[in-house]
This record gives sequence, C-alpha cells and structure tokens, in this order.
Amino acid sequence: MPAPRGARENFGMRELRSGPRVGTDAMCWEGDRAAVVVDLSPDGLRFERPWAGPIMDDRVQLELELPEIDEIAWVGGEVCFDRRRGLVQTTGLRMVSAAARDLRRIREYVMERARRMRAELAFELELAGCYARG
Repeated sequence: MPAPRGARENFGMRELRSGPRVGTDAMCWEGDRAAVVVDLSPDGLRFERPWAGPIMDDRVQLELELPEIDEIAWVGGEVCFDRRRGLVQTTGLRMVSAAARDLRRIREYVMERARRMRAELAFELELAGCYARG
C-alpha cells in the first residue's frame, strides 16, 4: 500500500508534515561551523555546508539566524539524515527543542513566506493567462 501523500520514511517510522516547507538562505551555526539553511518548516529544516565528516551525534544544537527578522533562535534537533554530495554535506533535522518564542517566530516566518509564495505564483499564472487569451 503506498504511503499517504506528504508522508516520508524516517529510520523506519512514518511521519506526516504538519506545515509547509519553504526555501530560504538563512545562516546557522553548529558550534563554530557555519552553514546555510536551504529549507525550513515549522517542524524541521535542512542545512548545507562544506563536507567536514559525518555528524556523530543523533542530536544537534543550532544557532539559527531568522531571515528578515534579524534575530537568533536556538534550536535543538534530531538528525533525520546526513548526506555527502561531492564536497557538500546536507543534513536534515527535526526540531525537538527551542524556546516557545523561537518556535512561534519560525512558524510565523514559514507561514508568511508560504503565503507570499502562493500569492506570487497566482500573480504569475494570471499574467501568463493574458498571453493565452491573446
């Protein structure tokens, strides 16, 4: 039987996303190693950095610079995957601990960015539609 839409396999456990995922280019730091968050959701994130060896712990503490807000959030996460693609290391985290204020700000940022992206797409489709009518 196929997995439900939006489901993903995570170490043999099925999870469903509870919110949208948006692309971003936020900076984060894992200790003294800088990285770039390439996508963010209310429940997790994916970040990339130059390859420096696999992450040995199953939990990671990140300092995340929230885009457009210019504030720092401390996020604790469980490593879902850690991959090497050439010289780039990509790590996915499920957020498991953070201050309530930081979780709220992350959620608000993701929801607002997703809303703006939908509005931009609707505008582009409407604009493209005028060429189809002509």
